[in-house]
Amino acid sequence: MEMKNFLRGFKAAGCYLEDLCPQPVNHIKVSSERRAAWQDAVAYLAGRIMSASPAVILPIHKGSERYARQAAELAGRLDVIRPAIPFPSMGNHPRYIAELSRLIRELRRAAILPDGFPG
Repeated sequence: MEMKNFLRGFKAAGCYLEDLCPQPVNHIKVSSERRAAWQDAVAYLAGRIMSASPAVILPIHKGSERYARQAAELAGRLDVIRPAIPFPSMGNHPRYIAELSRLIRELRRAAILPDGFPG
C-alpha cells in the first residue's frame, strides 16, 4: 500500500500523527540537548492530547517515550498510552512495520479502528 493511501485511511479513521515537539529536533545531534527539547515540549503535547482526546497514544521512538508518557499523564490520558515502538530508521524499519502492524490488528479487534483499516 502506498504511504499516501495509508495516511488518508489513517486520517479517515480519526487517527492523528503528532510530534512531541512543535518544531523539528532531528538536527540536534547532542543527545542531552535533544532530550531537553523533548522535556520542554511536554506541555505542548499535553495540550494537543487534551484537544484530540485520543483512544490510543502510540509513541514512535523509544528514546522519547518517557516524555510522551509525561504529556499523557499531564493531559489525564495515561490510561491510553501504549509502549513505544522503534523509530523506522537505522535498521529498525522491519521492527517498526511489524510492531505497527500488530498494533493495527489489535485496534481493529478492539473496534478502535475499522475492520477494513489497512495493516
